[in-house]
Formats: sequence, C-alpha cells, structure tokens
Amino acid sequence: MDYLARMSKNIKTYLSERFLGKEFQEIDLNFEKLNGLSNDVYHVKIIDKSKNSVIQELIYRQFNNISEIIDRCLETAIIENLSKEGLTPKIYKTDDKSYRIEEFLMNSNVPERSCLKENDFIDTIIQVLISYAMISGIYCYKIQSEKFSHDYKIQIDQDLKNCSHQIEMNYKNNIFERCTKSMLTKAVNNFEKFSQKFKMKYSKLMENEFQLNFEKLKKFLENYEKTFSLIFPKDGFLVLNHNDVHSLNLLLTDNQNLKIIDHEYACLNLIGLDFVNYLLETHLDYTIKTYPYYRYDPEDMNFENYFETFQIFLTKFEITNAGLFTDENYRKKFQKLKKYKYFLRLVCITSLIWILFSLIYLDYEAFCKKSTFNYFQHGIDRILIFEEAYYKLKSLID
Repeated sequence: MDYLARMSKNIKTYLSERFLGKEFQEIDLNFEKLNGLSNDVYHVKIIDKSKNSVIQELIYRQFNNISEIIDRCLETAIIENLSKEGLTPKIYKTDDKSYRIEEFLMNSNVPERSCLKENDFIDTIIQVLISYAMISGIYCYKIQSEKFSHDYKIQIDQDLKNCSHQIEMNYKNNIFERCTKSMLTKAVNNFEKFSQKFKMKYSKLMENEFQLNFEKLKKFLENYEKTFSLIFPKDGFLVLNHNDVHSLNLLLTDNQNLKIIDHEYACLNLIGLDFVNYLLETHLDYTIKTYPYYRYDPEDMNFENYFETFQIFLTKFEITNAGLFTDENYRKKFQKLKKYKYFLRLVCITSLIWILFSLIYLDYEAFCKKSTFNYFQHGIDRILIFEEAYYKLKSLID
C-alpha cells in the first residue's frame, strides 16, 4: 500500500468511527502538504462529492523514522491535556506509532516574524510555556559524578511537595538521558553512514569549506558526551519542556489566542530552556522556499539583552509557583537560575540538542542534490551559537 493510500485508509477509518459506521463511498480527499521538518504534515479537506461540499478539514501527520527515540504515548498525553486548556489542537485519532489525525484550526496562522520579539508577544509566550511546564510538575535532580566518566548518571527525585500535575512522568524521559544515550547513538550511526560517502568525494579537497565543516562536526560529535555532561548543571530542577519552540510551531487564531503544536521532542528538561530556545530561534527563518530552506541571521543576537528578558520569565515562573519554593533548599536552588552562568548553560544545551538532531537527520544524497533542508549547515550554525555562549561561560567559570 503506497503512502497516500495508507493516509486515505486511516482517514476513512476515522470518518467511519466518527459518523457511527456510515459509509463514505462518494468522498474526495484533498491533500495539501505543509511545512514539516521532522514529519510529513498535510492539511486534508474531506469533500462530499454528491453535494460538492467540504465535510471536514483536518491535519494529518505521518511520523518519520526518528519515532524510535520518541515517546508517542507521552506526546499524546501532553496534547490531550493542553487541548483541554485550549493551548493546542485536539487529537481525533492516532495509533501512537505511525500517524496522528488532528483538529484543523480555521483562520489560524503562524505569527509574523516581525512580532516575535515584541513585548506583548513575549509575555504571551512566557505564559504558555509556564502552563506547559506545569502539566507535569517540578522535579529535583542531581548529577551523581563529580567529574566526567562513561557512567555519568542523573538522579531525579519526585516532584516538589504540593505540586499538582496532570501527567505522570517516566523519569527516563529527560533530556540528559536522551542526549547522552539514544539520540547520541542514532547521531553517531547516521554520521558514520554520511562520512563514508562524504570522504569519497571531499577527501582530496582539504581546504574545501565543506571538508573543514565536516571535520568540525566530526570533532564535535567525538567529544559530545563529555561536553554535554560537563555543561549540564550538576543539580537543579527539571520540568516538562517542548524543546522545539519556534515560529512554525506556534499558531495565532483569529481572536489572537496562541497555540503551540508539534510536541514530539517534549521531555523533562531544565527550567527556562524552552524560552531561551525561543529567543535564539527568532534568528532562524524556516519559511524560505528554496535551498537551504532556512536562513540564519545572527545580527542583533545579544546574550546580555536576552538574559534580561530571561529574568522576566524566571520572575513570572517563581510567582506562578510561589508555594513550591518556600523550602529554603528549593529557594536557594532557584536563585541559582537567575545567574548569567545558568542562562549561558541553557544556550549551550539547546544548541547541543539541535546539533544532535542535525546529525540524526543528515542525509548524503539530499546534501548533494540540495533537495531538502540543509541539516549539514544547520549543525554548523548551531555550533557557532554554542561556541559564542561557551566562550562567555568559560570566562565566568575559569
């Protein structure tokens, strides 16, 4: 069964269930492919041929081959809880393995890039991300080793006292475990496949820009586990993070309500990482229709200014959860989050996460043909952001 036939079958099954087994012999399905970097996403119109009218519109997501490192059941639980609060579209049907059929939001669009840094929009983003974090609770963690070793482990305690939450988290769903284990393994394996073909073409061009960038990615990957483990704060708090907050994963409805979509990378991560990632993502434009299908603009990226904005996020997070930080130990730990060093660690960590994803999605044939998103260059751009933040962080630590 081909791709479209599978999608059509799943949609018709959904329709049959929704309309109590009614047969739909006379329908057409109109598929429009939308932007989607990690999944194939379609806007589907279901048309009654006999009346020449649209029965329903929906979103169909076909999951890709990264699914083995994603907890689809957690993703579904997140969507079900957020949709009750009006923060994300509803699920109509999913098998939690290969596809999901979702609500289509009429008269909604991704926000204009010109408004992404406006104060009112930033305030709304902060409110949404705090709500997102709190559906799973706040957890204390500690890194068990004092210095790096291959058995470097994270110990996570139960959520803070009196913390109500809707989702029971599996502690293994944390970014530390993902980046040092499943994602890293997949990135290493995929980069090796890419390397074998890359070297055949570029090995004699040692001064070629591609070759130099290839060596940079290779070296970064070889030292990745140690780098990530040493930068990750030794103790602190974890909350549920979306981990992929950028303009294409945000929808503004006609009444200016903000929705957040694409939750597949969600897991426990450091408080504030979503917001820091959002600030960095305002410098990446994924609406470009030609190769490399994005643009990175580092102009006006100012970590000091972003740190001031980050402090606003922390203040609102603390106020929202004031009852959780009455314990002196918790209060002291939270105060550490207000330091510039913590902010720079978040910049480094979100950059490290996206370097891994770039290497996981790297494809040699697509790289040569320039036919899809340029994950090779995207990995390099993320390294540049990492290096700038790490240089500042190292000066504060040394």
